[in-house]
Amino acid sequence: MDKDFSALEKWYLDRCDGYWEHSWGVKIQTLDNPGWRIEINLNETTAQLRILPRQKIERTESDWIHYWVEKETFQAAADLQI
Repeated sequence: MDKDFSALEKWYLDRCDGYWEHSWGVKIQTLDNPGWRIEINLNETTAQLRILPRQKIERTESDWIHYWVEKETFQAAADLQI
């Protein structure tokens, strides 16, 4: 799991300039089904104008992930499968 978060940590650190991190950032939340959700604001990044329609990977009812870009924000939601 350390490798999974190290890429996100590096991406975030590369954007921290004393301003960006106070206006934009990353949110990780829990879902009640149970699962998790992440929102990564892409404002003032090279991916700001990226378009990504909703992608769904649904292996089983309890093994799934959805991800997309909406309003300059990368979003993903998934179950708790590891």
